[in-house]
Amino acid sequence: MHYDTMSVKALRGTEGKAIKKWEADGWELVSQDKGTLRTELHFRKVGKKLPLIPILAGLAALFVVCAVALGAVALTQDDEPDQDKASEVADNNTPSDEPTQAEVTESAEPTDPPSSTEPAKPTEPALPAILTAKNNKDLKALLATKDDCSAKITRFAKKYEGNTIAFNGNVGAIQNHESYDTRWDILISVGDYSETTAIGPNFRFTNVNFGELNVTGKNAPDEIGLATELHVTAILGEYDEEKCLYHLEPVETRGR
Repeated sequence: MHYDTMSVKALRGTEGKAIKKWEADGWELVSQDKGTLRTELHFRKVGKKLPLIPILAGLAALFVVCAVALGAVALTQDDEPDQDKASEVADNNTPSDEPTQAEVTESAEPTDPPSSTEPAKPTEPALPAILTAKNNKDLKALLATKDDCSAKITRFAKKYEGNTIAFNGNVGAIQNHESYDTRWDILISVGDYSETTAIGPNFRFTNVNFGELNVTGKNAPDEIGLATELHVTAILGEYDEEKCLYHLEPVETRGR
């Protein structure tokens, strides 16, 4: 039995919705690989059999075309000797196109190569290994925005996805991830904790445990909760424009 296969990526926490959608289209879930931010879902379904009669008809038509082509080649080869004789006679009556000694001497003289007037294109400077508000003006503007659904967040996310950033932040909200007791979804706000104001995007660590946060430093907290102030180093992930959530993958977390 022949199966068609495909793979689909879904954000962590939305796997059930994606599975339901594709199963409704006749696909069967085979396996799933869970990553830090996304889960890759593998599906299959029974493929359609190719009808035998159209295939045989196509092969027969191809055979006829080949036979006609071979016959045409044979007829062409029978006429070639006379054409060759005519070409030989014409070649003997045609003046020679070989250059004279003077032409050879003239063409052998060196010529100056054309000068290039096109200016070299400037190269863009390489980005720092870790982007901060001090070394990247785009990140500085992002951390200062007061609209957590601003279009500038979308533009920044498309330009810098996969880069590493570092900034001072705090735990603006924290909740258990689904039904797990030791895995959380953590909302990271920019700057110091405040109950009344907030700036910057809604950064989020999704489905992480305490060890994955890699908490270090002399002020490292024993546990993380609401209002814990941190210095965050993380890899930029995807930005969810509908929910205004900017996903991060933790690299290092320090208390401050």
